[in-house]
Amino acid sequence: MNGRLAWATARGIEGRRGVRIDRVQTFSALLLAALCCGLPAPSLAAGSPPTAYVTTVLSDGAGPYYRLGESDGTVALDASALGENGTYTSGGIAYGAPSLLFADGDSSVFADAGFGTPAGVVAPASSDPSDYSIEGWFQPVRSGSVPQALIVRVNGDGAWTQMLTIQGGHFVHFVASPPATEYSVRGATTIELGGTYHVVGTFTANGEMRLYVNGVEDGVAVSVGPPTHGDHWQVGLAPSISGQQGWDNFDGLMDDIAFYGYVLTPDQILNHYRLATGQPSVTFP
Repeated sequence: MNGRLAWATARGIEGRRGVRIDRVQTFSALLLAALCCGLPAPSLAAGSPPTAYVTTVLSDGAGPYYRLGESDGTVALDASALGENGTYTSGGIAYGAPSLLFADGDSSVFADAGFGTPAGVVAPASSDPSDYSIEGWFQPVRSGSVPQALIVRVNGDGAWTQMLTIQGGHFVHFVASPPATEYSVRGATTIELGGTYHVVGTFTANGEMRLYVNGVEDGVAVSVGPPTHGDHWQVGLAPSISGQQGWDNFDGLMDDIAFYGYVLTPDQILNHYRLATGQPSVTFP
């Protein structure tokens, strides 16, 4: 058990009432386990110098790119040149959580949806490319039968058009194609609570949809129809339109959410994962 999950569990029970006793006992045990191991306190300095990971993500054309290192407020800053700042939803966000990236002085946020308070980021989307990549870091702290939304693109009516989710203990990449066809790629990786995951979904105009987990391709679908045009992105927030309410908001830590108007190569994705986990970058031919 690591210090990040201990932080999340401690914040999850801090000052709250009516929490089921089994959850409190589980959280307390996890926190004690982390404390007894003498884990070092992470550095959470805001505005720290960009790491090799951040520099690489930006040079690879991320935009918008939300580092989620804010200490308070409602603005989620876009670190890219686009300047498309997002908005934190009111309530349910705990700022200043340990970063999910190795040796990163920035912080992450804890989206506390498990206690019934929607928490996440609503982000603009100035472009709607036919090819795209969506990327983020997540540490789930709650399981259950209801799928959790990680990154969702919705249209003006609030219906989803593209989605990264947790469903049945696995990551899933969804695309909605007009008029009413849904395509999905279910990853092979079994999610462990408290584990840190780098999740990337890509889509090409020729109908290939892929899912990557921790730098490795985890699933693929072909002959996928073009996605329905979306209006904006939601991070950690489920679709709200009637008829699409079988999804839950994400409960856990979120960090470094990036969007690209093209398909990242497998080499780029692996390099992002290596840099963020303290491994040396690799120059690919």
